[in-house]
Amino acid sequence: MARVMSLTFIVFIMVPVLAPTIGQLVLIVAPWRYLFVLFSLFAASIWVWVLLRLPETLHPEYRLKLSVKHVAHAAGVVLGDRASVCYTMALTMVFSIFITYVGMVQQIFADVFHRASLMPTMFGVCAATMGVTSFVNSRIVGRLGMRIVSQSGLLMFIAISAIHLLVVLLGMESLTTFVVLQAAATSCIGLIVANFGTMAMEPMGSVAGIAASFQGFFSTMGAALIGAFIGRYFNGSVLPLLAGAVGCGLVALLFVLLAERGKLFQPHHAAE
Repeated sequence: MARVMSLTFIVFIMVPVLAPTIGQLVLIVAPWRYLFVLFSLFAASIWVWVLLRLPETLHPEYRLKLSVKHVAHAAGVVLGDRASVCYTMALTMVFSIFITYVGMVQQIFADVFHRASLMPTMFGVCAATMGVTSFVNSRIVGRLGMRIVSQSGLLMFIAISAIHLLVVLLGMESLTTFVVLQAAATSCIGLIVANFGTMAMEPMGSVAGIAASFQGFFSTMGAALIGAFIGRYFNGSVLPLLAGAVGCGLVALLFVLLAERGKLFQPHHAAE
């Protein structure tokens, strides 16, 4: 599951790489309101594709009725599992780092480095590093295990972000140091997200669909709220972004410790 999720994450990463270019093309030929027309057409096309090409794969005897009783029971199963909740929260913190970066990157290139024209290219470079490490994760997770890969990735992310924060505090930040260190930190996310998501889902086999929905909702909503909160503190420097990255990384590490009860770097093969 972790291997497949890593490959899926590569497709997910393509979205922020392509989205600025597609949006710019729309704005060239039409007013900004037509972006919402594009959203609607895209959503409708996905709905049609799912209706025609994505049949139900779960055997009838394992299907749950979509009722308040069954959803409440599934919610109780999800919320009653400490490891699943903690890894979902750790995933939320890591995802919030990426959302914060997405929300602030245009201001950073325009207002901090005064090179707004470079933003799509440099943003694509950083996103591409996540795609590369996601592919690497898909190749090594079966041999090394989800925990050692994801926990090592998280520790590397915290260390790189802390070094980058120190560079800024010492007044040594430049466009080059930002791109290099941000790309290095972002690449670590490719080693974390798929594995954390898989470990959160590992004990949820009996209610997998509803559990995945809860996980997706809470991680996305939480990341959006945290990203918006950090984004409010943009002050014409990259300091809020890096301070937020270090803080979110440390909180994510705390949730990992709670999930594992201190047993870091222990191999686990059940879902790999």
